[in-house]
Amino acid sequence: MCGIAGIVGPGANSPEIRQALAAMTRAIARRGPDEESFWFDPEGTAALGFRRLAILDVAGGHQPMANEDGSVHVVFNGEIYNFPELHHRLEALGHRLAGKGDTAVLPHLYEDDGEAMFARLRGMFAIAVWDSPRKRLTLGRDRFGQKPLVWRVDAAGRIHFASELKALRAADPAWRPRVDLVALDQYLAFGYVPAPRTIYQNVHKIPPGHLAVFEQSDAAGGSWNTVIEPFWSLDWSRQVDAREMPFTAAASRFRELLDSAVAEQNVADVPVGVFLSGGIDSSIVAALSARLADRPLRTFCVAFDDRSFDESPQAEAFAKALGAEHTTIPVRYDAWETLTHIARCYDEPLADNSALPTWLLSQATSQHVKVALAGDGGDEIALGYDRYRAIALADRVRKNLPASALKFLSGPLAKCIPASSKAKTRGRRIKALLESFGSKDLQLAARWLIHWDEPRRLALYREDTLEALAEAANATTDPLTILTAAMATAQGRELVRCSQAADLSPTGYLPGDLNFKVDIASMAHSLECRAPFLDHRLAEFTATLPAEYLIHPVTGRGKRLFRAACADVVPDEVFTRRKSGFAAPVDRWLRGPLAERTAELLLGPDAHIAEMLDQAAIRHILDEHRTGAADHAYRIWALIMLEMWFRENGI
Repeated sequence: MCGIAGIVGPGANSPEIRQALAAMTRAIARRGPDEESFWFDPEGTAALGFRRLAILDVAGGHQPMANEDGSVHVVFNGEIYNFPELHHRLEALGHRLAGKGDTAVLPHLYEDDGEAMFARLRGMFAIAVWDSPRKRLTLGRDRFGQKPLVWRVDAAGRIHFASELKALRAADPAWRPRVDLVALDQYLAFGYVPAPRTIYQNVHKIPPGHLAVFEQSDAAGGSWNTVIEPFWSLDWSRQVDAREMPFTAAASRFRELLDSAVAEQNVADVPVGVFLSGGIDSSIVAALSARLADRPLRTFCVAFDDRSFDESPQAEAFAKALGAEHTTIPVRYDAWETLTHIARCYDEPLADNSALPTWLLSQATSQHVKVALAGDGGDEIALGYDRYRAIALADRVRKNLPASALKFLSGPLAKCIPASSKAKTRGRRIKALLESFGSKDLQLAARWLIHWDEPRRLALYREDTLEALAEAANATTDPLTILTAAMATAQGRELVRCSQAADLSPTGYLPGDLNFKVDIASMAHSLECRAPFLDHRLAEFTATLPAEYLIHPVTGRGKRLFRAACADVVPDEVFTRRKSGFAAPVDRWLRGPLAERTAELLLGPDAHIAEMLDQAAIRHILDEHRTGAADHAYRIWALIMLEMWFRENGI
């Protein structure tokens, strides 16, 4: 696990570029505190930088890594879990590898397979390859975007790439990036900026599961032919039926794949721990990891003082049953000051309030281990979120009731239920479900997948912001269009599967929010976080299964497959316990102890967001939330993190 950076183009061997590259690696030093190294192309066309967090092949594995004749150089961030089989294959073909870990396979794999190499890799990665004879830069990013990779072209026509945006800014102090209003609109809609955009104009993410090839188009090297294309996508077109694969056979096959993923991801030359929330996914990962450990497993969780959010007692009890050494980290509302550190380290605003406990959990865990396994991805591949359950139920009701009944349920009956301002009440969930019965497919999914709908966003913008946004936006950049395209990848499947496909897509919640959140929080504390459920073989397999194998057709509970596959390692009460989720109780915080601070931040004379957003509209949102007239916790948190991001990043 590391940080990578590079500058490719004219004068890449100059003193100025050497200084710029050193500034880039310094900016991401926490990603790799164990080693710093560089390589400069003797012909002056490429400069590669690297920061290392030594996990595998500690004595070797140095980067940048070259092939035998030095024609190919690679810098790499992440872990390739199937590297032993790749080692064996390459050595059988006559290659002489310079190390025993995963990095050693990459230059040789490119030498043999070119861009096709990425499809051979199983793991999380951001990889840059410089092909000297062809003057070609290739960038590739793992299938679900666990590892970040961003790039831009500077005023001189050179390509800058790095693990984080802060490295791009460090390379060019004279560069004054401007906020992309389209990206800002997408942030408010989704809570994150979906690829390929970043929060800055003319700065790009490599989308998950994609590669980018840059070749010089003229002798001077000042312009580039650029091709960005997918090397993998999740195939939703094939669906097995119960006769082809009975449920018990599917559970058995899933367990085989999961056992393999957990075993591969427990391989390290340094101590490994597990994030244990007390929920299904992390409990499975912890239980399977404990079976592999030759010493007591180290487990870690966070605790909230709000019992409706706190799963720490369950985590502690499960850790005790495993014989694990367990650590609990308390999270309180007075962690407000921590948000400034989060806003500084997260190069883009992120509205996910679980970034706070994730940050504190990573901070504490890094004091004990260098690697932590997590249950991330389990909800996405096995339909575990409450929103999936709601979408599946609403879709079933809409297909089986007459229009008159749906109109009554979504209208008069829904209005009879009091509008609760609390996020986790049964009444609020029932009201939202009833209202969804009157929606069409896209609108129904959008109710759960888009947090700030268009009318609310338009009411928030200043007039001049609206005019500028209208000029910059187009049909393809609209959040609903992005959601529609992502859902269409599972065309022909149930609505809940289309919603799942949106979450797993390159623009979706999994890479844009969840994986971004975990990567920045963990790497800011020099901690590697691995997620066995994100082994792409698991996603490919579960995508072929009938929806009822994942969501029970009678009870509506998700993760039916997990329960059958892992009953021998996780007790039944873990599967039947109500899901709490890994989020902070911000609705209560923002109505109580943080209300005054929030108002000062967003409505004060120094508020940066006042340059784009209407403060009267913001005041109305705060008042409604404070008085209990509505629950705007997520929207207010999005504004808090946006304002803090502006302040901490000097925009």
